Amino acid sequence: MGEGKRINIYTDSRFGSATAHIHGALYRERGLLTAEGKTVKNKTEILELLRALWLPKALAIIHCLGHQKADTPVARGNRLADLKAKEVAHLVTQVLATTGPDPGAPTLPDTPSYTDADLHWIKCLPMTQCLCGWWRAADSSIILPEELGRRVLSKIHRSTHMGTRKMEDLIRHAKVTTKDSRAKITIKDSRAKMEQIVASCHTCQLTNATAHGSNPGTRLRGNRPGAYWEVDFTEVKPGKYGYRYLLVFVDTFSGWTEAFPIKHEMTQTVTKKLLEDILPRYGFPVRIGSDNGPGFVSKLPCRGGCVFFLIKSVCYLSVLLYEGRPICGAWVAGKPLAALDTQSLQNPPQGHNR
Repeated sequence: MGEGKRINIYTDSRFGSATAHIHGALYRERGLLTAEGKTVKNKTEILELLRALWLPKALAIIHCLGHQKADTPVARGNRLADLKAKEVAHLVTQVLATTGPDPGAPTLPDTPSYTDADLHWIKCLPMTQCLCGWWRAADSSIILPEELGRRVLSKIHRSTHMGTRKMEDLIRHAKVTTKDSRAKITIKDSRAKMEQIVASCHTCQLTNATAHGSNPGTRLRGNRPGAYWEVDFTEVKPGKYGYRYLLVFVDTFSGWTEAFPIKHEMTQTVTKKLLEDILPRYGFPVRIGSDNGPGFVSKLPCRGGCVFFLIKSVCYLSVLLYEGRPICGAWVAGKPLAALDTQSLQNPPQGHNR
């Protein structure tokens, strides 16, 4: 209505005016998210409002007080807008009614039609008798023909959408006996037929749809001690002397556990424990598994690479020393490591000679 025009819009909605003047710019910058990172309510309406703001040639949105009795143009326009909103709210909404399938007759037929196969398995039952055209079992329950029993079970499920156990209870209290055509035996409650009817119901499958989780993963076991580790943090409550966490290393080969109380869940702490406790005692590990949490993933990949490069260099020097080989060249080659590690820091210490 106001596309390409110069218009002034008066509104008593603080939410609408604040969205247009303040929150709209924030939403365009960071997305339609709250301070907690969740999606805001009325997302579709907010997007439509932000798009409509650019349609007029010039636009001014002015906030005014609502429900005023003054005779000013703004007050009269606000009362007219409230009146139109009430009229729209009281309009009768046209509803499209749909009809379901015909459930069939609510009662059993006067005379059942037993087939030869039905009569054959009925006569195999003990103490059956025919009363008024209906065959009854020893406990006086009505024996339904196979086709009629299938229709009765289908009708019960379409009317109530009960599960297998609820239908079993209903049939048990109704004292009805049917035949399980798959097992070729007579059973009460026909559990196999009920399971088939429930499983083939499209409405039940859509309503009771559940997301099946993926198969649980497995951790491979190491082939020698001290080479394959799993590491994780656990919180200690209540913490004492500031030690709120426990850093746990588990050897996947032997199950040996190393636990260290720590104060902060940080990658620097994990690296320190690896350098000071794990490597000197068990050697350089082949693999260290974790859940890739914030305590194991550093925000400074360069520094993490320098640390592991330093670890490998120390192990290389240890091998040379153990073999009795000269290590002068190796120490010279490892001299720039300190400078490389310092350059990866955000705030390098002062006075370091690069």
